[in-house]
Amino acid sequence: MVLKKGKVSDRFRFALGETTIPSVTEKPVKSLGKIFDSFLKDSAAIKQTKRDLTIWLTAIDKSGLSGKFKAWIYQHGVLPRLLWPLSVYEVPTSTVEALEKSISQFLRRWLGLPRSLSSIALYGHSTKLHLPLSGLSEEFKVARSREVLMYRDSRDTKVTAAGILVKTGRKWQAQEAVTKAEVQLRHKTLVGSVATGRVGFGCFPRPRYDLARGKREVQTDSGRDTSRGGGRTLHQNGRHVQTRSVDQVGTGRSPQNHLGRALESRATLDQVPCPIRLRRPPKPSQPAHLGPGRHS
Repeated sequence: MVLKKGKVSDRFRFALGETTIPSVTEKPVKSLGKIFDSFLKDSAAIKQTKRDLTIWLTAIDKSGLSGKFKAWIYQHGVLPRLLWPLSVYEVPTSTVEALEKSISQFLRRWLGLPRSLSSIALYGHSTKLHLPLSGLSEEFKVARSREVLMYRDSRDTKVTAAGILVKTGRKWQAQEAVTKAEVQLRHKTLVGSVATGRVGFGCFPRPRYDLARGKREVQTDSGRDTSRGGGRTLHQNGRHVQTRSVDQVGTGRSPQNHLGRALESRATLDQVPCPIRLRRPPKPSQPAHLGPGRHS
């Protein structure tokens, strides 16, 4: 491939013996799943990834399997296969969010959930009832953050000094996310173990970032928690709410609509404080407090 003023030129041809090597204009080159053509852009590859995702989801939808098996195929078959092209091409975050939106529509239909159910209840892991599903946007951000750490912390000095930039658009930048996660980890190291409630020091030990061996995994886990920061659940009147797995609901024995009811009631209903839930019945040993003018 010969570039002249930013365009591919076919003026010069190369040969190996008597065999002429075709240029990328005649035959695109595919290496590690990435296609190099004469346009030198990723727009065509991104459109092809969108078409492939639509074909995969439609095929799963028409397979005749039950909803939970369709969701399992997405989690362990479609998602890993989709993350690779999103990692090798320069895909903006807005495009990934659009893909996640179409995936969520199929998942809600397969699991019998209402269309108004938010993505926090669908992909969140801090809700009262969490599903074993991963959001495409979250996995995309984690993969790109790992790529930043791989280039920066490489043992090869040439790779480190190359200054490779991981481009993810203007909405979310991987370098800033990694820096923010590292700052949070350093702050946790400086704070150390603190007392929580009535328990003493050291009852809830925290891992030390500066002493961890797999720092890259610790950094990506912190970045994963940062991306979930908008999906924190509210505690009911200051009381801790335990999380439950989807396996504890019994989706294998219950009808499919039971899962939708469980998600609606446990994921959102008990988490939002309201005046009715702020009123607690008095204890048997204490007299009920009546408002002024209501004493008998």
